[in-house]
Amino acid sequence: MGKAELSVRYRVPGRCGGASCEVKSALLRLVAAPVAAAAYRWSGRLMSRVDRQSHAAAAETADRLVEFARRRPALRAFGRAAEDHELLDAAPREQRAKARAAVRIRVPGIAGFALAVQLCLT
Repeated sequence: MGKAELSVRYRVPGRCGGASCEVKSALLRLVAAPVAAAAYRWSGRLMSRVDRQSHAAAAETADRLVEFARRRPALRAFGRAAEDHELLDAAPREQRAKARAAVRIRVPGIAGFALAVQLCLT
């Protein structure tokens, strides 16, 4: 029994066979490629926006901590070391809020791209 006989004999019912199946598959993938590319660009833009926001919040927190550390001796000298430091306290809260928002934005982006690729390839 040769290879040709095996492929015909054990063919999956309902599937196309031979060259016509390969042409259909190639055409479907050719049509699906722009869909996957669009999903990739959309997902990439979401990720870039989230990364910029996260970086800005982290930079703000770092700036506030450095500012406080530099001014700490002067604050102690004038007895204001124990007072409320609203900007210093707000920076980590804002950074945490941005991190939570980043997760809410990244998950749909990743899932959307994965879904588009899965739909294109199956």
